[in-house]
Amino acid sequence: MGYLGIVMSSLSPKASFITVAFNRPGYLLEVIRSLQAQTNPDWEHLIYNNGSTNSDVARIMTEEANKDHRIRCWHGSTNINSPAKFWNFLLDRIRGCYVGIVDDDNHKDPRHLEVMGGVLDSNNLIDAVTCGMRVMDMHGKVYTNHWAINKSTDVIIIRDHNTIDSLAILYRREALERCGYFAEDINTGEDWDMAIRSVLMLAMIHLDEVLADYRCHDGSRSYVAKARLGEIEDTKKIRSRVRKSKLGVKIIQPDINRLTASQRDVCDAMRAGVEGISWVESGIDLLVIISPFQLTSDECCKEVNGFSRVLTIHMEDPYALEANLERVRSLTSVCETWVCTNDTSTISYYQKVVGNRIVVCPSLSVDHRIAFPTHNENSYDIGIVGYAYPSRIPSVQKLVHALGNKFRIAIVGDGWDKYDIPCISGTVDPIVTMNFYSQCRSIVCLHRVHGDCSDGPVGPRLVQRGYIEAYSGARVFIDQNRSDHAFEDNEVVWFNSIDELISKLGAYLSGPDDIEACQMGQLRALRDFTHRSRLSRVLNCVRSPRYFAVIP
Repeated sequence: MGYLGIVMSSLSPKASFITVAFNRPGYLLEVIRSLQAQTNPDWEHLIYNNGSTNSDVARIMTEEANKDHRIRCWHGSTNINSPAKFWNFLLDRIRGCYVGIVDDDNHKDPRHLEVMGGVLDSNNLIDAVTCGMRVMDMHGKVYTNHWAINKSTDVIIIRDHNTIDSLAILYRREALERCGYFAEDINTGEDWDMAIRSVLMLAMIHLDEVLADYRCHDGSRSYVAKARLGEIEDTKKIRSRVRKSKLGVKIIQPDINRLTASQRDVCDAMRAGVEGISWVESGIDLLVIISPFQLTSDECCKEVNGFSRVLTIHMEDPYALEANLERVRSLTSVCETWVCTNDTSTISYYQKVVGNRIVVCPSLSVDHRIAFPTHNENSYDIGIVGYAYPSRIPSVQKLVHALGNKFRIAIVGDGWDKYDIPCISGTVDPIVTMNFYSQCRSIVCLHRVHGDCSDGPVGPRLVQRGYIEAYSGARVFIDQNRSDHAFEDNEVVWFNSIDELISKLGAYLSGPDDIEACQMGQLRALRDFTHRSRLSRVLNCVRSPRYFAVIP
């Protein structure tokens, strides 16, 4: 399959189904077969192996993924008794228009997607569909008196009796976002908690038709828990939660006179991103502080008055970490504090202050207010964006010398005008930069080393998964030295040396242009990688809540 085929087949299937698997290879294979038997084959299946000690689980996952490109797999090294953590991990990676959950011991009826997806297709005002489901024992015997356990979507009945299971719900993707993530502050009943939120916040309808099979057996978590509906304390917490359809947020940021032009651009775009989220309103549920480095600790704490939770969003640089830590320490003495950082190298420092109330998410992404041009005869072949750090200069000089006579190369960033390198300009605003990306056939992301800009306590490790790494319409080439990333196969081209980069760039640029693939990539960037979509995930981590989350 060519690059275009890969992009188109993986970009937007009709539905994404997610499964967390643990030590039940036979049942898991039945789950996979039930999806492969769907009368509508336009789906993807995301499976997370939660540290299974039975090697057949990993074997089946690998074999099935190799045979069916619709199956995507991840493997954890240790078991963690919290499916919510891995459901959330998979939700970050779905590509489908609709979303369904299926445990590794249950089934979907062959007409599940055809019928339930058809309802969502026919009415954009419906957020989710539920269906009847059969309840069976471990041998497949159906409990006839429970066949319609999923009939009611009455919130009181669901809250008190847990009469709905995620197996029998198909969500519209953007509607699930409004509900938030699966809560990780409970160990059992995570799907029940989500079901209550769903019926409160979404427009749901129920179909009497039985389109799912729920299996009861001795290994079921609900059976081994202290109470039939889950752990007693979890049950109390779920029933007593105060749930709101909107999150009340106040945003503060430093005075513009304290910010550089690029910092001001990012702050403005992030503010617009938060304000563009449909389920966010002005209120006192959460205080969001953007770039607290330019504020004093006293200024931060003064703003917290009246708020029980605060989220600080850091645009990390090595020199800023100690100052950021000082602000976070001050805030923790006032209220519950969450941290969003754009660099994994800072995690261990923040954990000592806020525990696992940490979200790692790149701050660079697409401004949702822009429109992209498409490639044309004036497009650049190679685009490079970034400051002329000492560690980058020799690599860029060698690249330009090797390919500059054959391909059009351009650089955006400060410092390059001192060298014999084609440079468009210094620092420019994000929209100009993003439009530049979309006019390049390839984008090169070069590594920089600790010490390039300061003697701060940490050096950046995370690949900034922003717009350029989110299908800008260009093919993205990234230095393998960036060890922390969330890329999947075919999303980027890795290189381990400048010579390897030159070779791979030459081979790619000598091939045919794939305009349709570029346009598909831009559509995904505008859907999944905007300030609005990323910040929506970050805020959901706080309100759900979700701990120590890395947003791809």
